[in-house]
Amino acid sequence: TAPPLPEPGRFYTPGMAAWAAEGGWDSDAYERALAEVSTRSIPPPPSLSCLAREYAARFGADGQDPPPSVVQALAAHCGAASRPKEALAVTGAPKDIRALFEAKLRHPKGALGLGVAPHPDGRITAALLRGDEQLSLAPLPRAPGRWTIKGRLLKGEGQVEVWLADAGGPRRLEVQATPTGAFIAEAEVAEGARVEITRKRRRFNQTLGLLIAGASPATYTPAPAPDARPDAAEAARTLIEAINAARVGWGLAPLRPALHLNARLDHYMERLASGQADAAPEGILDEQGWPYADEHYGFSEGRDGARAARLLLETPTGAALARREGAQVIAVGVRPFTRAAGFDAQVAILSPFERLDPDEARAILYGRLNAARAAAQLEPLQPVGEMEALAQKIAEATLEGRVAYPQAVQVTIDAIKADPPLVGAFGVGGFTEVHPAKATFTAQAMRPEMRYVGVGVLGGPTPGGGPPRYMILFITSTGRRGAEGAP
Repeated sequence: TAPPLPEPGRFYTPGMAAWAAEGGWDSDAYERALAEVSTRSIPPPPSLSCLAREYAARFGADGQDPPPSVVQALAAHCGAASRPKEALAVTGAPKDIRALFEAKLRHPKGALGLGVAPHPDGRITAALLRGDEQLSLAPLPRAPGRWTIKGRLLKGEGQVEVWLADAGGPRRLEVQATPTGAFIAEAEVAEGARVEITRKRRRFNQTLGLLIAGASPATYTPAPAPDARPDAAEAARTLIEAINAARVGWGLAPLRPALHLNARLDHYMERLASGQADAAPEGILDEQGWPYADEHYGFSEGRDGARAARLLLETPTGAALARREGAQVIAVGVRPFTRAAGFDAQVAILSPFERLDPDEARAILYGRLNAARAAAQLEPLQPVGEMEALAQKIAEATLEGRVAYPQAVQVTIDAIKADPPLVGAFGVGGFTEVHPAKATFTAQAMRPEMRYVGVGVLGGPTPGGGPPRYMILFITSTGRRGAEGAP
């Protein structure tokens, strides 16, 4: 006798605990009958078969496809690393469903999960799921302890990253990867911790798999009754509120909504869905018309803003995005689903550029430089006006594009040799940074024999419309003009 269809927030099967203990998934008579029409040669993993039956039961009970947050809970219960790429579910008489599924199952591509949930009146609900097929993972027990995460990317390009989120917060693990897409990472994983396998794509991480340590919970949060079509502005507002509530809970300041960007991100989501956009939007400018100093993006989906935020924050990379150091601004783009209630969302976490006067920026840089020398038990460097003037001249020319950045140090060296503002040995270095308070000086500034320094600095957009940065150029020397013993 089949179990009754599940109440909201309840599972239909024992999940991973059952198929892992039994060494595989046991299809029922309905599932075996439907599978007879298939010529598939690739058997589905037990987790996908389990998820298909859970999906069928949820569809049968609700009369509609479950929202992403519920599918994620069902996937975790069944031990599936990812939600399905495609899902088809239908309720009806067994013979009618068999006829409908014949075309789908006759010549399937890849592994398909097939699940059935019988109704008391003799009807059945059948679900056909296609896995994401971007990632292959080696079998991994989900008990807490030492995990070895091994796998391979099956499609696409991008760097593999593995993230862990536990009581210590989200962090990226060290990964050994090969050019063919194989990877391995190891970590101690506590009860309830989450491990995420991602593909790094420019300014965001694409989630390929999410694994949770420990036993599956007995229940999950059911979905609310759907609105006919969610309002984009309301969805964005509630998503931002949920992320800011999480930040306050972590002891962080809430992010300031950049409402002028939401429409641009909405348009970008439409272009992305139609295949006309890349992995990161363009033209994301602050209220002054400047690019942001730091831009990072995440994607989510849900029936409402709060659930989309939860789905994002439950991934280690999503939590890291929301906690990003220096972040001050948030913007959200949404695109309503075409065949169901809910929406896709893009979350932009942004850091505006703080432009300081050169003298103010230089004072911060001198402080950081001499603090680093003190920590290394070296004497502080004394600023010299002539050296500052030369470094400032070339820093400004570099940021304005009149001197190519890779040539800035050599141009400075040539200028010193042509008309020395110093005596003795000297060193030159240059780098860019989002703020002087984050600057770390290179080895030329840490040489023990150096006694004098001149720093040039200017902040603004980089040549070609790139993100704004501080161009920092420094000169160090063992002697200075006019010093005792100097010519």
